[in-house]
Amino acid sequence: MKTNDYTAIIILGMITGISSALSIEPFNLPLFAWISLWPLFYMADRFKNSWTKLFLAGASASFFLCLFAFYWVIYMFSVFGGIHWTVSTLLFIPYTLLLNLKFPLFMILFGIARRNQFKKHLPPGWFTAAAIALILDFTTPQVFDWYWGNLLAGNIFLAQIAEITGIYGLTFLLFAADYALFYRLLAIRRIFIHFFSSHSEIKFKWNSVLFHRRSWKRLHTHLRIWPSTGLLIFALLFGIYRKHYFETYQENLPSVRVALLQPNTPLERPGGKQVLTKPFIENIIANTIPELAEKAWKASEGRLDLIILPESSVPYYSTQDTIYTRTAGIYNELYDNTVKDLAVKYKSGIFLNEIAVEVINSGGKLYPVSYNASAFYTSGGIRSDTYYKRVLVAFGEYIPGFQIIDALGLSVLLPDAIRYIGFQRGKTSNAIQLSMPELNEQKPEVYSGESFPYSFIPLICYEVLFPEHVRSFFNEKQKPEFMVNITQDGWYGDTAETYQHYELGRIRSIEFRKALVRSTNSGSSGFVDLAGNYAEPLHGSSFSPLFEPYVQVADVPVDTNHYRTLYERFGNLWIAVILLMFAGHVIFHFFRRKLYAKK
Repeated sequence: MKTNDYTAIIILGMITGISSALSIEPFNLPLFAWISLWPLFYMADRFKNSWTKLFLAGASASFFLCLFAFYWVIYMFSVFGGIHWTVSTLLFIPYTLLLNLKFPLFMILFGIARRNQFKKHLPPGWFTAAAIALILDFTTPQVFDWYWGNLLAGNIFLAQIAEITGIYGLTFLLFAADYALFYRLLAIRRIFIHFFSSHSEIKFKWNSVLFHRRSWKRLHTHLRIWPSTGLLIFALLFGIYRKHYFETYQENLPSVRVALLQPNTPLERPGGKQVLTKPFIENIIANTIPELAEKAWKASEGRLDLIILPESSVPYYSTQDTIYTRTAGIYNELYDNTVKDLAVKYKSGIFLNEIAVEVINSGGKLYPVSYNASAFYTSGGIRSDTYYKRVLVAFGEYIPGFQIIDALGLSVLLPDAIRYIGFQRGKTSNAIQLSMPELNEQKPEVYSGESFPYSFIPLICYEVLFPEHVRSFFNEKQKPEFMVNITQDGWYGDTAETYQHYELGRIRSIEFRKALVRSTNSGSSGFVDLAGNYAEPLHGSSFSPLFEPYVQVADVPVDTNHYRTLYERFGNLWIAVILLMFAGHVIFHFFRRKLYAKK
């Protein structure tokens, strides 16, 4: 490889990484998204005849994106896994490639598509680039799932098309429009070279520009990319209209007054001094949480409909009172009673996170299994619905292929904090009923609040990142009116991760036109309305501060009209249409060229 090629790969990869990082939270400058892809397009053309250079170009872009945007992975390895920072840094390097394979794969596939022998059979470059990126976004594996469309999601107007196509539509729009823009910039450069001499005299070559055959060929080429411009204009006009529409629409909806309690319960760091002793946790239960609830009650003007405790606010314990949780030593009676007392005192439902234990029958034998779960208490202090987390975090809540690793005797090489992880996946996407009228009627003496016939989608941690998972909650039997995401982002420290997590989840409110409530243990809690705006709460800031106890109260609009977006109805079916268009174009042009060749 030439030295200047190696230098170009590093510099252009760095430009992609920096501009991509600036496009998302905490910077949220989506204009940089339009710059981030130019180096990829340029390198795909420049290195199209070299598989090695295309791969290295993609690896460079992937590495620098992770370095500037997802650097917190090193912190996560160190804190959550108990791995020394030097080893964590070394692990970060293969992570940047193996779990961001869409970069090198895009470079290889699009680079091949730019070769002359293939380009003549393929759709226009903007469509080819967008289709390849779309499929890779949809299929390549990741741990912290983000999509190329998220680079553009900070533009609240363009983001509105997610109600039609989901986040994948933003990926297609970004690549299609940005390739057209890149091509036009190259065309402008060529025009300047064509119009003006590169020496002292300026010479206008009117005849060659206006009448030369090549000029008409260029015009034809430009006409091939106009649909991408039309797509961008449509998305912008559509977004302006839909944003205004849903901002007006939600004004006429009823609301649920929700309080987010942020106790800032500390982490138990592997290998460090034990902090979360039973007395320490019970102090959080008996004092910290009730104090925060009292602040929320005073700020709510005497009305609370739902109090939310985030993930890991009370770690290691459960309010589920069964023989299995008592045997396992995780049932905490103080926790259970405190939640009931708060529900009755403030006449509010309470949604919390806990460990749940059930016994399953496998091969005629009974085995206890644990779940990362959420439970709901009605305003009468009655425990009702429970949800078991379905999308688990690899290496955080389960070990991929652990049975094979253990059978080979290699599990002893894993840190204790990772080796003993073992949550099971939940089996159903059940919405949580905000109230249980039938139970309230049976025990009217313990219920004095208003009966709400509403339900919400319970999302634990990074489940909010998966549009397909959120969509699984909508069916004929249940039509939830809003979404609740509880999470613990403390594992990532004072980094960009918690803001990225919030921003990546925010697009779900547009895809399904349901308000999103985000409750965190350590910061950046908040609310998103049906138009995708970060909403201003009645009490507290729109983003809660990091690593301090905090309270937010907001009126959350609930969509009792059950508006159904096209994305909710049809999901990712539109991607098949793109693939059919791509395949149809290739087949048509292939046989047309064959026909002309015979003539």
